[in-house]
Amino acid sequence: MIIIVIKEDCPRANYIIEILFKVILKVDYRICYSTQLKKLLFEFPLASVVLYLPEEETFEVEHIRVPFHPWMNSEVLIVPQNIQAKNDFFEEDIFMKCFIKLTEIENYSSINLDSHHRYEEDNSEDLVPLLHQLAYDLYDLCKKHNYILPDIKVSNSLTYSLDVDRPFVFKGLPLYLNLFGVFKDVFTLNFNRLTQRYKYLLSKIDPYDEAWDKIIKHAQITNIFFLMDSAPQVDGYYPLKSNLSYDKLIQKVSANPNKNIGIHPSYNSFLNPTKIIAEKELLEQLIQKKVTISRMHFLKYKLPDTFKFLILAGMECDFTSVYYSKIGFKHGIAYPFNWFNCKENKVTDLIINPSIAMDRTFLSYLKLSPEETISKINDLKLTLLKYGGCLDILIHNGIMSDFEEWKGWSKIVE
Repeated sequence: MIIIVIKEDCPRANYIIEILFKVILKVDYRICYSTQLKKLLFEFPLASVVLYLPEEETFEVEHIRVPFHPWMNSEVLIVPQNIQAKNDFFEEDIFMKCFIKLTEIENYSSINLDSHHRYEEDNSEDLVPLLHQLAYDLYDLCKKHNYILPDIKVSNSLTYSLDVDRPFVFKGLPLYLNLFGVFKDVFTLNFNRLTQRYKYLLSKIDPYDEAWDKIIKHAQITNIFFLMDSAPQVDGYYPLKSNLSYDKLIQKVSANPNKNIGIHPSYNSFLNPTKIIAEKELLEQLIQKKVTISRMHFLKYKLPDTFKFLILAGMECDFTSVYYSKIGFKHGIAYPFNWFNCKENKVTDLIINPSIAMDRTFLSYLKLSPEETISKINDLKLTLLKYGGCLDILIHNGIMSDFEEWKGWSKIVE
């Protein structure tokens, strides 16, 4: 067992220690204060001791000291410019480093936003789960001091979570929009779409129909998020409200007991709790089930507001944690974790389920082919074979159709 000695009343330290030792390493540990250490060592004489205390405090027992930065024992949101805290074991406060990565605390005061009001992403690679890496390094050091500590059992899995931004290509469109589309296809010389539209008007079979059959049967596509309101400036002119074809689709997918149905709060809802609740209630009316999972449309959120609104709407798990412009471990972790509200300095019951990559990122941002994408995904799989975790990939229903821009892409979904 491992004993971690911390300062009293330190929510940030308590939180990140639980993430590292319980969520990632899955090892037996105890957190105690310095006044409790002797009693705990009497109960567990073979325990390995990790100290996370100011340097001036000394202990007679053999221990591993992690550098302590006083910022961790505060409620200050601004991260200090100099976070170095060096000792014989570490170059920095690893708990602080993990806390900053996991909570995105630097974005609480960030004004660097893209055109969709999302937090800007840098170009650095993030292909190794930082928290896993540091947790394993710390545990290896513990094992050197206490050889009876068990080896870490690594487990990993692959899942797909699916966002529905546009359920069909032609189905559900009013006749006048499909007729207008005919003229647009001719004017833009898009004869492939013109042919497909003509086939749909004759047969009523949409290019996405077959894709939905595959999605419903696919065992690893378990969480599906439906958009209930569209914004024409980003979603195009596809009506989602009072759309009988869409309503029937949602009900059909919901009837599968292996699919978890979630809300995909619309583009302009991230600062509007009333809108999030209204969209969730509309979805619940359709499927006659409680909706408790979500992923924000366009991956838009503002800290801490959006996640507080999701909690207010009754969400228990959110899947918005994924890069939009690159692949990798956005929060440095590949396991679900509780969201920490840095502004209120407390852990919440909302579970954040991270995804490691998105199909649109491969196609539109990285400009990769399906074959190159499969290679990248295989690299991520190898990483998690070493560190453990769930490789969840965000996909959209169009990818299963091999239609137009998604031609040849269904192969990346095993």
